[in-house]
Amino acid sequence: MVLLSHVCVLCVRYVEQGRNKALEQCNSRKQEIERRSQELERQRLELTAAVQKLNKSIASHQLKEREMADNVRLRQMKVEIEKLDRQAAELRGRLGGLDYNGVLREEKRLQDERERLRAERAHAEGRLKQLREQLQGYQRDLRTDLYHGVEDRHRDKLIAVKTTEMAAGDLEKYYYALDRAVMRFHAMKMKEINEIVKELWMKTYRGGDIDTIEIRSDVDEETGGASVSMRRTYNYRVVMVKGTNELDMRGRCSAGQKVLASIIIRLALAETFCVNCGVIALDEPTSNLDQDNIESLADALSDLIKERRKQKNFQLIVITHDETFLTMLARSESVEYYYRVKKDDSGCSKVFRNCLKGLDGPTAGDRRDGLSATGRR
Repeated sequence: MVLLSHVCVLCVRYVEQGRNKALEQCNSRKQEIERRSQELERQRLELTAAVQKLNKSIASHQLKEREMADNVRLRQMKVEIEKLDRQAAELRGRLGGLDYNGVLREEKRLQDERERLRAERAHAEGRLKQLREQLQGYQRDLRTDLYHGVEDRHRDKLIAVKTTEMAAGDLEKYYYALDRAVMRFHAMKMKEINEIVKELWMKTYRGGDIDTIEIRSDVDEETGGASVSMRRTYNYRVVMVKGTNELDMRGRCSAGQKVLASIIIRLALAETFCVNCGVIALDEPTSNLDQDNIESLADALSDLIKERRKQKNFQLIVITHDETFLTMLARSESVEYYYRVKKDDSGCSKVFRNCLKGLDGPTAGDRRDGLSATGRR
């Protein structure tokens, strides 16, 4: 109730003070301002449209201006092109029908070649400068005591080197000549040895499974760093021959055949290389030989003694325990006496000289100390 009274009081005051008229005035002013604002907005829109129209017109004029400028430049360029075409035609006429593109390529190639030559010249000049500096250094070194008389010393050393090279060349020639001579000598001696071996085998061997035996030599050559340093190695092997067939004797022959082959080869080697050294020694030559081969070996030795009888320095020494073999040698009348080795009562070895006619024991006065042997000199 109090609040309502207060509101009524305020309304009365509002009317009394004329606030309602002021409110009407304010509303009329507001309407006037709104109307004015609408008018201004309309004018703004009209001005904005006019400005846009002017901007479009300006842009259109600028575009036309650019088009006209481009058209002018195009016409100028056409004129320039026509001028250049006339000049090109005139130049082609002067070139006499030459390939213009080919000339351009040749020009490019020549330019590249010029650049390359310039680079090579610069490199050569740098190299030349370096060589001149080295030359100056060498000239300074030549003026020192170390190189005093170097030309004379160089000449002496060069003479020594050339002389050595010539000597080496001569030695190489001599080496090859000697090597060929040694090869021929080796082949000749091998042929001679095999002929003697064949003859002795055919005289001695009584079997029918082996016609003869031969010595074969296989050559292995080892070459070093130099041409002369060639080392030749011979690998010798004994083969047995039957008809046209050959087989290595190693591992394929009997013990008697081995012994007989060994004796025959030794006799052949002595006959070939030891003419001036006439001593031949055989130790137990009848080991593993059968009776026929022992007899044939005795005959072969008898023939050898008869052939060498006139040789002053010939001496055959045979060491054996086989008295049958000794008896076979006695039948040939090539052997006159033999030596028997025995131990006396004190256990010392004694050598007794015996005639082949009495094999049962030594003759009186024929005893002397020494080694056992049989022989004919």
